[in-house]
Amino acid sequence: MEEIEVNEAASVKAKKKPSRFAASLEDLWSGVKQWRVWLLLGWLDLKLRYRRSYLGPFWITISMAVMIYSMGFVYSKLFHMNLSEYFLYISGGMLAWFLLSTTLIEMMHGFTDAQTFILQLKMPFTVYIMRVITRNFIVLGHNVIAVLPLLIYFKCVPNFPMVLFALVVIAVSMLSIGTLFAMIGARFRDVQQVIASILQVGFLLTPVMWNASMIPGRAILAVYLNPFYYFVELLRSGVLNTHAPAMVIKGSVMIAVGGTALMLLVFSRLRHRIPFWL
Repeated sequence: MEEIEVNEAASVKAKKKPSRFAASLEDLWSGVKQWRVWLLLGWLDLKLRYRRSYLGPFWITISMAVMIYSMGFVYSKLFHMNLSEYFLYISGGMLAWFLLSTTLIEMMHGFTDAQTFILQLKMPFTVYIMRVITRNFIVLGHNVIAVLPLLIYFKCVPNFPMVLFALVVIAVSMLSIGTLFAMIGARFRDVQQVIASILQVGFLLTPVMWNASMIPGRAILAVYLNPFYYFVELLRSGVLNTHAPAMVIKGSVMIAVGGTALMLLVFSRLRHRIPFWL
């Protein structure tokens, strides 16, 4: 009898549910492994968004090209910078900023847009986050066309290993921070407008159009405390094949690691509530 009780206790212990933290790790890993699903969902999102449109997402590319060329000409005169150098500088910054800002804004409704899937299918929540990242990376590929004439004309060859490294760091950061944003957006629907307004101010405070070296003295600390600075500078250095400061590389990696740790902590505590918020 004692042996039977021991076996029953062992079987009950074996069937014990994993901890919330372990479940969140499993959700993260399972979501990343289902790459075929989020790649397809991201691609279909763009097809549906630009259905019956002749140019599709290339409208975004055209508007971005107009911004780069018009702002590049005007601000190069205002900042008294060489036109060739400033055109390349602003093009790399705009590529990075557009990727970051649009991804974060769309993350606010990452779970709400997937409400039907979440309530009817048992899939990892991170699949829907990777879906948003996928479609924005596809748009980034289109936006490169706006910068390509400048790279060819000024004979600038990108540092492709650095570009790949920057995209990986940005993807990891967007996965972690985007999960937090998607949870906030599912719980508080009005926050999306707040984030959009903050990003408008963030565009002016981030060295996208201006160079961080223009900031004198201790005021440069405001730039270093801006998390967008590290990602913008990291991707821009790869696109323009310039030297990325060690602080930028370390800072971007630290944000990615810290964001992942914070995401796992919050995700493990609130993951089970997401369906009830939709």
